Amino acid sequence: MFPMGLTNKIKIFCAISLFIFWFIPCASPQDVELDNLIIQKTMTPRGHEFYRLFSSRWNQSLGTDLGWLLVQERASARWGSQIFIHINDRPIYRLQLSPRNQALTEDADKAVQAVQMILLRMQMEESSGNSPDLVGNGY
Repeated sequence: MFPMGLTNKIKIFCAISLFIFWFIPCASPQDVELDNLIIQKTMTPRGHEFYRLFSSRWNQSLGTDLGWLLVQERASARWGSQIFIHINDRPIYRLQLSPRNQALTEDADKAVQAVQMILLRMQMEESSGNSPDLVGNGY
């Protein structure tokens, strides 16, 4: 089916691949930590500028371990840009940026303050055990 030289190359490739995956240790998911990581998914220059302002203020003000933070933008020519902020894949904050809005630094400051308050509330819920998942009898 294959030419003789090609089957030998496939066998060698499989043997080398098996050796690499079998004998070289790999990090397990428990060893990899992504704490205090801010991911940028913005598209427009205004979104990039908001991310830059938000991340610089976030890094200056907060020193707690939160997991990872995602700053995502949905751009629209008609309505401007919407900024969504997620913590550990959980959406927690939304902001509407107008194309003519000049107060981008104020928006970034407000977003940092709001996300910090939401994060503190989430940490208090986790520490007290009053999770919305356990309403009523806990099922």
